[in-house]
Amino acid sequence: MNLPGAPFSVLLPMILITWACDSRADVAVTKTGESVVDTEALTIWPEQQCAINGQAFQQEVLMTFQEYQYVTWYDKNRQVCLGRRHIPDGKWEVIRFSDYIFGAGDKNYRAHDAHNTISMGICPADGTIHLAFDHHMHRMNYRVSSKGAATKPGSIKWTPALFSKVHSVIGSRGLMTYPRFIITPDSKLQLFYRAGNRGGLQARVIHDYDPDTGKWGGARNIIADNGYTNYYTRYGTDGLLHLLFHWRGTGQLCYLFSDDQGKSWKLNGGKTILAADNRENCVRTKHLGLVSVIRAEKATHIMLGGQYMDSRSRPHQIVWHIPDHIEPSKPVDNRAVWGRQESRYHHYWRDENGSWHKSLLPGPVGNRAKLFFDSNDNAYAIFMVNQTDEWKYNIYFKKGDLVIATASAKNKWSDWKLIHREPGPFLNQAMFDDARWKTDGVLSVIVQNSTDSDYKNPPRTSKGKIDLTTKHVTPPTPLRILDFKLDRK
Repeated sequence: MNLPGAPFSVLLPMILITWACDSRADVAVTKTGESVVDTEALTIWPEQQCAINGQAFQQEVLMTFQEYQYVTWYDKNRQVCLGRRHIPDGKWEVIRFSDYIFGAGDKNYRAHDAHNTISMGICPADGTIHLAFDHHMHRMNYRVSSKGAATKPGSIKWTPALFSKVHSVIGSRGLMTYPRFIITPDSKLQLFYRAGNRGGLQARVIHDYDPDTGKWGGARNIIADNGYTNYYTRYGTDGLLHLLFHWRGTGQLCYLFSDDQGKSWKLNGGKTILAADNRENCVRTKHLGLVSVIRAEKATHIMLGGQYMDSRSRPHQIVWHIPDHIEPSKPVDNRAVWGRQESRYHHYWRDENGSWHKSLLPGPVGNRAKLFFDSNDNAYAIFMVNQTDEWKYNIYFKKGDLVIATASAKNKWSDWKLIHREPGPFLNQAMFDDARWKTDGVLSVIVQNSTDSDYKNPPRTSKGKIDLTTKHVTPPTPLRILDFKLDRK
């Protein structure tokens, strides 16, 4: 379907529905390293069956900066941890912040809520390291390092004293979810998150960090009505900030871009829909006909994965939904849309003329996929697939394998192949180190081992309900970094 202002063409290759990797693939995958970050990292397994370390909505959980690789996670004691190592194979130095315990004091769900992840950011302009953690419609929890912590790593002591106490930077804006830190083209930092709770505005908001003063400001709304955005917001080499999003239940993928670092926002065709410093208004569901660029004809529910820009700053996105050529079965309940066996991964991309294209990835879906490109614009995707046939709540499963897929630029990414399957079992969603991939061509992926505990009979309270407080303890498991080389023939 072509929507106004959004030309759309379709590239649909013949798909072989199988999880066998293609022996004819022109990419050799070699695992070059494996490092244990923590032998006892936190696991949480309530009724949803999901992990807390390595979730797709963590913008940066693993990142390299000036020859040091950084990773953040919760340990078995529910402490926020930050590790660093000198790449390629230095020893991990770990800070464990003992002054804040994830989920402590909450009588209900928070202690086992997988939304309450940790996000990390580094500001190149002043070398500060930023952490935001433990919120799903909660007050912001934030701490920042001293200046130069990342730009002068050899001259600082890697201890908790390097960081501030826990505080907030969003002031009266109240509750937040999904914080992400984004490096700007001028080497500064921005904070992007969802503000509000279920009964309020729930707007996507952006803040600016000033490295000269060390303060945050310039808060402005972008999208209201609980629009769900892509999970890897990035600037292109042309300085444009691309944002793909959707409102659940519409089955439509929406798109905006900004040419002034998020002060104003434009439609696919270039017309401004939000003027600079417009802090009162934002894009709402009433604007769906203006901002939508793709409609999934057979799907009311779509799941966004990773976004990436190629060398020509064309935005690409992995999206999960039922293909238009498949007639969906009737879901057994409202939650069944998360685990539809008919769903497939779709790769959408926008060309320089504003036209959108798509192709399908082979095989059934796993959880939220991540997307990245090499210097020749060949595409790669990583995601976890379920080792079992459990289709219920398909983005959350206990035992996953890591899958790597690829498509070539010369065929306009219409030739997706599965080229590697790394056996788990892993319980997290696939996350990688984008900076290290760009600087030395190493694909670093964070994985956490599954546990063999029986989650079918979790501890219960005196009233018979599942105990979702910090008293409900699940066994910790190793958290590791796997390094791969992808050699294209």
